Amino acid sequence: MKQDQFLHQFNSFRAALQFMTCIPAGSVNSVSDDDRHGMLFWYPLVGAVVGLALILAEGLMSPLPALLQASLLVAVWVIITGGLHLDGLADSADAWVGGLGDRERTLEIMQDARCGPIAVIAVTMTLIIKVAALSAFHNWAMLLFVPMTARLLIIPAFLWVPYARVSGLGGEIQQVLKERAKTIGLIIIAAGALVPSLFVSFWLWLLLVGASGAVFLLWRVAMLRRLQGFTGDCIGSLVELSELVLLLVFVSFEVVN
Repeated sequence: MKQDQFLHQFNSFRAALQFMTCIPAGSVNSVSDDDRHGMLFWYPLVGAVVGLALILAEGLMSPLPALLQASLLVAVWVIITGGLHLDGLADSADAWVGGLGDRERTLEIMQDARCGPIAVIAVTMTLIIKVAALSAFHNWAMLLFVPMTARLLIIPAFLWVPYARVSGLGGEIQQVLKERAKTIGLIIIAAGALVPSLFVSFWLWLLLVGASGAVFLLWRVAMLRRLQGFTGDCIGSLVELSELVLLLVFVSFEVVN
């Protein structure tokens, strides 16, 4: 039984890697639907893997000028994640503006594969700000904890916000979250929030926790008001917006201190 449980968790982690990144993680066919439904709690670790890849890339690029190094780091960031969350941000931006406050119209636009001008503007501004932030300041803690914390916020999204569509992978994952799984989710959220405190100053850690909480609460309010829930694209927007805010917190703290 323990071996079966270990294999299930390992495959859930592989499923999370396959879904959230372009990192080779074995055959997709070797992962069952049950394994995919369990991948939610592995998202923060996937974020840490992304962060470690960025740290490695930063080490290789260290001789380069700051702006070029930052640009290449963001390019690596996008390539590793396959642009998944940027795609969600683009679809959400288009839908939020084009939906004109209407729930069904907003959901319909999100399903349209075409990108409108608002999507292009949102993605472009996000990438520009990320490059600017990383060129101003970055260290290993910033590169590790920003992608990790952003993906940690996906867990409370699934715990405390309903799924907006009738069907979809997000809805399936949410349906299998039972009381025991919710307790595990709360433990992972608490642990993920505390880990950075071991490596950064208390005040920076406090700012990071506060900023993360503020982004999540504002996102949650927006989702409930417009859609009465969230979609996969909305999760992408949550990840991108939280990454952006956390990068700015790191840079601002460095500038002030």
